[in-house]
Amino acid sequence: MADGMALAEEAVAVGTGGAGPGLAALRETLSTLARVRRDLAARRAEARMLQGRVDSLPEAQALQEAHRALRDAEAAEGALLRAARDCAMAAFQATGDKQPVPGVQIKVFKKTTYPDMGRLLDWCLMNAPTYVGVDTQGFGKVAEEMRERGAPVEIGLEPRATVATNLEHYLEGAHGQA
Repeated sequence: MADGMALAEEAVAVGTGGAGPGLAALRETLSTLARVRRDLAARRAEARMLQGRVDSLPEAQALQEAHRALRDAEAAEGALLRAARDCAMAAFQATGDKQPVPGVQIKVFKKTTYPDMGRLLDWCLMNAPTYVGVDTQGFGKVAEEMRERGAPVEIGLEPRATVATNLEHYLEGAHGQA
């Protein structure tokens, strides 16, 4: 099995120099990528095999059981903490006492709510336009329709290269191509 770092260094050298832009450089880069992927698949298989061996060890099984017990204890702690907070809030609402028992404190924070977003948006557009934003990801889904309705939107095409997962035909000796 080839050394992974050597293949990675070769891939970077091929992808960034050598024949320059063009089909020859692309073919060489894909050939190197195919070798790296083959090496990666072999390393993944070896790691899965070794993990299976480790998982069958008594110590690994004890560790898994310890992790299960830890998750159960963390879940119990979370449920009890939520219950304690609920009880503390009930006591605070009934008595107004911000420290109902030692170790528990009620803290009061300022919370802003916006009951009428339409009125708030109108007000901001007139008085504070810098605080009005556009959800570009959501708007992008309806951009063509909005452009037809007069929105100042440009829709263009952006080319992006994709590489197939299976590059076996770039490996030496595969169907006479390399």
